[in-house]
Amino acid sequence: MSKLYCNQFSQFLPIFTELEDLRSTCIANCVFNVFLTYTAFMFNIVAFYAIQKASTMPKTLKTLLLSLACSDVAVGLFSQPLYTFFLINWLRLHNPGCNTQQVRTIFSGIFLAASFLGVVAVSIDRFLAVHLHLRYQELVTPMRVVVLLISLWLYSAFVNLMKLWGHFNIIDGLNFRIIRYDYLVI
Repeated sequence: MSKLYCNQFSQFLPIFTELEDLRSTCIANCVFNVFLTYTAFMFNIVAFYAIQKASTMPKTLKTLLLSLACSDVAVGLFSQPLYTFFLINWLRLHNPGCNTQQVRTIFSGIFLAASFLGVVAVSIDRFLAVHLHLRYQELVTPMRVVVLLISLWLYSAFVNLMKLWGHFNIIDGLNFRIIRYDYLVI
């Protein structure tokens, strides 16, 4: 694990005086997040079941919606409970640790990116269905949709797993190079 990530993470940990001021907000956030965890998980399981039972829905749309429901179930099952766990630890003034925070960030990023890209894919699919009319079934095939979804999930995983190798974001990397370059010039 990278020392840079641990330093970035530690700057966002609340200190005792900030925590006293924000205690009621953190508690309300925990309660709200627990409620949203349950609803995200249960409603997406119901949506998953309903999509599978729908017989009139095109296969390509059904595949896209099932992938979206799976990513949303994963968000409700992993990302939101882990975030609530960190809020509770901060309220108890326990530092959850750099490695634990990094795992939460990576899992949350993978599932959130897959969910966002799934919504974009459904939107583009519906646009193409309206725009292409009769050519839609010729151009948007079930195999192409499966390849697209595998690509979206792999892209989500790849981008978020880059955090393990220390490539956090381009801006931090550019700032580091600029600072280092300025140091060499002076």
